[in-house]
Amino acid sequence: MLPFILALLAVSVYLALWGAGALLVVADSARPADAIVLLSGGGPERITEAAHLYRDYKVPRVITTETGVWNDAFEQPATLFIHRELIRQGIPADNIITTSGQANSTFNEARAVREVLESRNLTSCIVVTDPFHTFRTRLIFRQVFRGSGISVWVRPAREHWYRSNTWFTTRAGWRITLLEYLKLLAYLLGIRR
Repeated sequence: MLPFILALLAVSVYLALWGAGALLVVADSARPADAIVLLSGGGPERITEAAHLYRDYKVPRVITTETGVWNDAFEQPATLFIHRELIRQGIPADNIITTSGQANSTFNEARAVREVLESRNLTSCIVVTDPFHTFRTRLIFRQVFRGSGISVWVRPAREHWYRSNTWFTTRAGWRITLLEYLKLLAYLLGIRR
């Protein structure tokens, strides 16, 4: 009886952890849009995903968000690194737009992106971010874009290491998942930074 209870407990814990990761990861259907929004931060997987969507769905432009973050690995501003990588992956420089100001949160990135889309009379965008960040991103962008008439779809970077069924096997997975839940809770409590 004890082995059965332990096995049942182990399966229950695994399913709970998998569910906790799965809740954070959402993926709207990929489709043609007026713009791809590439949120700053994160690794090169986001850039690669944006380039794939740009080519696969013939999206005419990529909007990057200015966060003022420095890319230590490449010793340059993150926005400059992102632009260079997008160009290297075949996106013409004229098709890359950067939001103005410096956003210090996903909420502020959403507001800056809405300004760009409205100023250019664009009506749809695909937002690209890390898998664990997609649920909160969709929640924030849809709230910020409510009433604008602009459709927002969110896509995770497919080549990212984060997976809902394995995140709990690494220290980074635990750190990121717990932090994301804290950020989600803060947002639901009205903290927008």
